[in-house]
Order: sequence, then structure tokens, then C-alpha cells
Amino acid sequence: LHDGTAARLLTAKETGRVVAEVRRSAAESVAVCLLHAVARPAHERALGRALSALGIPVTLSHQLSPTI
Repeated sequence: LHDGTAARLLTAKETGRVVAEVRRSAAESVAVCLLHAVARPAHERALGRALSALGIPVTLSHQLSPTI
């Protein structure tokens, strides 16, 4: 939602699915950009931590442009 409240919580299962998909894609880097993450970046941070285990560069949108 516009205030950063999650409409749907990020689960461990969904995080694992995203990591597996990125691994299968053989991506050389990944950008995580979730809507309204500047207001509440917890989900971007969680995905970033999980994706970092792949050993590829990870960019989080709320760190790149921390303005609303």
C-alpha cells in the first residue's frame, strides 16, 4: 500500500522461489524493486539477504533512491 504496509507478506516459501528462479536464470546481477519499499524496506532487505547467497551483485531500490 502507499504507506508501505504490505498487502501480502513475504513468506520464506516465496523468498525461496525467487532465489531458485534467479539461480536457474544464471543472472549475473539482480535488482530488487518493490513498490513503496522506501516507506518500509523490510521485504527488499529480506530478498536482498537471500539473493546475496547466490554470490552475485544485488541492488535494492530503496538504497539506490531513498526518496519518495
